[in-house]
Amino acid sequence: MNKEFLNIVSIETTEVEFKVNKNYQNTDDDSIGYRISMNPQMLQRDEDIYEGLIIMKAQIFDENYLENNEPFFLKLEVLAHFNSKATGKPFVDFAVQALNVTIPYVRSFITTLTAASGYETVTLPILSIEEILEQMKKVNE
Repeated sequence: MNKEFLNIVSIETTEVEFKVNKNYQNTDDDSIGYRISMNPQMLQRDEDIYEGLIIMKAQIFDENYLENNEPFFLKLEVLAHFNSKATGKPFVDFAVQALNVTIPYVRSFITTLTAASGYETVTLPILSIEEILEQMKKVNE
């Protein structure tokens, strides 16, 4: 009987860029309109269909944060490595499960970093896996 679970080999933050706007002035009644983007990419090894990666890039605001009077710029990349050999199925069959593991890690990292920064804590909303899978298809084409 095959096990229907995905083995998490590792999850690590591979890139963090956090820049603070020391001249930020909130002019909108303490409400910050966060601009958040998440761009996932799924990779499967050609030589081993059971090995796969999710590369999740997330960004809050952009490089123009100073000009746009935004409190900070955050860019983050997380690399999650999975193996599906125990299931007997290729990694691509587990895209939803791999995202379900990776996204909470990204959300938690962003919440922790922004909480420690002295700004309003950023808690990302629950994300639609279907929308993220659609983004992955576009990135991988």
